[in-house]
Amino acid sequence: MVGRTRTVMRHEWMGTGIRLAYVGDATAIDAASIQARLAAAGGFFIEWHRDPDSLQRAASRPDVVLLGPEIDPERVTLSALGLEPASVVLCLQPPQIASGGAEESSSPYRSVRAGPALEPTIRLEFESAQMRAGPPRRSPSVTRGELPAGELIRRSDERYRLVALACRDGVWDWDLVAGEISYSKRWLEMIGLVAAPSPSPDVWFDRVHSDDLRVLHEAISTHLEGLTERLSVRYRLRGEDGSYRWMEASALAASDQRGVPYRLVGTQMDVTESVFAEHRLATEATHDSLTGLANRSLFMSRLEHVVDQGLIARDTHFAVLFVDIDRFKWVNDSLGHAVGDELLVELADRLAAVSRPGDTVSRLAADEFAVLLTGLTGPDDASSVAERMLSSIDRRFLLAGREIEVRASIGIATSRTAYGSSDELLRQAGLALYRAKQDVHSGYVVYDDEVDSEASERLETEQALRRALQQGDMVLHYQPIVDLGTGRIVSFEALVRWEHPERGLLGPNQFLTLAEQTGLIVPLGEHVLRQGCLQLRAWTDRRNAGHLSISVNVSARQLAEAGLVDVVSGVLAETGVEAHRLTIEVTEHSVIHNVQAAAATLEAIRALGVRVHTDDFGSGHAALSYLRLFPVDALKIDRSFIAGLGSERSALPFVRAMVTLAHSLGLGVIAEGVETAEQLDVLQSLGCEEAQGYFFAPPRSAEDIVDLNDTRPRIVYDDDDELALQGDSELFVDLERFGP
Repeated sequence: MVGRTRTVMRHEWMGTGIRLAYVGDATAIDAASIQARLAAAGGFFIEWHRDPDSLQRAASRPDVVLLGPEIDPERVTLSALGLEPASVVLCLQPPQIASGGAEESSSPYRSVRAGPALEPTIRLEFESAQMRAGPPRRSPSVTRGELPAGELIRRSDERYRLVALACRDGVWDWDLVAGEISYSKRWLEMIGLVAAPSPSPDVWFDRVHSDDLRVLHEAISTHLEGLTERLSVRYRLRGEDGSYRWMEASALAASDQRGVPYRLVGTQMDVTESVFAEHRLATEATHDSLTGLANRSLFMSRLEHVVDQGLIARDTHFAVLFVDIDRFKWVNDSLGHAVGDELLVELADRLAAVSRPGDTVSRLAADEFAVLLTGLTGPDDASSVAERMLSSIDRRFLLAGREIEVRASIGIATSRTAYGSSDELLRQAGLALYRAKQDVHSGYVVYDDEVDSEASERLETEQALRRALQQGDMVLHYQPIVDLGTGRIVSFEALVRWEHPERGLLGPNQFLTLAEQTGLIVPLGEHVLRQGCLQLRAWTDRRNAGHLSISVNVSARQLAEAGLVDVVSGVLAETGVEAHRLTIEVTEHSVIHNVQAAAATLEAIRALGVRVHTDDFGSGHAALSYLRLFPVDALKIDRSFIAGLGSERSALPFVRAMVTLAHSLGLGVIAEGVETAEQLDVLQSLGCEEAQGYFFAPPRSAEDIVDLNDTRPRIVYDDDDELALQGDSELFVDLERFGP
């Protein structure tokens, strides 16, 4: 409708301008200045009359009459001027009134000043009168004088309501009959113009963004058809500099007695900042502030929509990829949160770069990302995307001037599996992710029934493990550590076991990994530390075993806990065990992912007087760096090296090198996993100070070790190979008993 309206407007336009009659002594005012101002504004035709009689005798009637300041308006009636009742008459204020030096007149006509406001006031009063009279071309049979008083009042009120609206910002006034739009100075300033090149609507519409032009046209058409109470529409408008700014147009239409609109008057406001602020708020509500990716709320909303569609149309194929970064915590803790944030941003960019158009990449938590793939054509599509993501992440990251390597694991759940909700599908992807993290040979796993079965079993085990901790089903067994020079037992290593109500006694390999992954290793580790120290205290009190110490293993998860030092200190104070009688054993694996933090924690533990030993030394890929970086008192050679002594020629040089290295660094050496007399002989010949293993005794409960009777102090074995503590003082191993 808008396009057709503009064509008709051009056809009907007849520009006549405003005929202004000045009545009064032109020499009493700055007539030249007034004439120049109106001429510059354009659209004015000025007549000069010395008195009202001269105007009455004129052949034509003016549109607006301007009375000079010397003429008393109370003595001049419309009939005296030869004017109709609806004519526009204005009074030019004398200089003293304009400057505020005299009281205002009680004139029946509106007063105006001979300043910058003169031209817009005259134009406004004229347009107001035109609207009160109605368009003469549309209603030729109705003249201004013939309009009923009620209609004049209604149109006057309507006009002033429109004018009040137009005062907000840039004003535009569209003569729908003439096809002209009058643009205010402020309206033009918004687009960088000083004056309108023409009164054509093209000045406006040709600058509207192509994506918004149809919206603007439809809004105008709908309002002119009477379907909306007011026009309100937003669009982008191009300025003279070529940039676009957001505008909001508000307008009301005026219609004649037949209901045909003949004028549309409104305002245009620059709402760019408001639009950007709204966009920022909307983005913050649905996107991650750090990476710019979709957040959990937006991801779940889109997933729910896709799931609903899939439940309706089973031929709709999609998938959810759950992505987890394996070494993010290490980066965050060792290099700082700023570098961690930088890594997350780079990861987000890489994931987005290898995703397909239309896919939703989101950040769900600190280092957890999820990707929604839609429109899949085959079962391998999701796997292909996962492989591209893993390949992209495998490339090194340059962060804070350092090259960093991280690994990612991906769990995939597809619409081909049985699901009933978006939460269920995300759960399936999470289970597949867990399986992927367990499998070092595959970076991604696709969910299936086997994954679900393993997850159910894992969940049951986790719940049972929690109950075991609460009910005291986690017990300690102790394996002696023997001084190879004297045969004296100098320490016991505390090893945790699970007395499962259905499966019997479970070794650590059956539950420690799960405890580590779920965080249960933290309370479990504290339990082992406390019970081990309590048992050492009991041995000391009952049999005067003050030379004994206790060794307790600390996991990577425990070492990462900020309060570990306080826990160790608190347990020592609680149990009354001297700090030098406690040994903390850590593996290379438990410290290598957070070198600086781990080193600081171990140093703080040693500052308490507690000893620190390495465990499984030699089994990692950076054992030498491990010794250089971390404060330790002794190293325990991994059982894999000890097992080869006497049977593998290559084993001896390695063990000899480790013993020599440790001694050169001032460290003690403990051999673990000793099982034969030949291994014992070799270790003694190399100068290894201490050893433990099944050759001496397997791990046993405290009840099996302590046999309270009064015979000579020595370690003996009963017929069931049970280790027994006898006597009142020290513990010994009869090394000759194990000779050839």
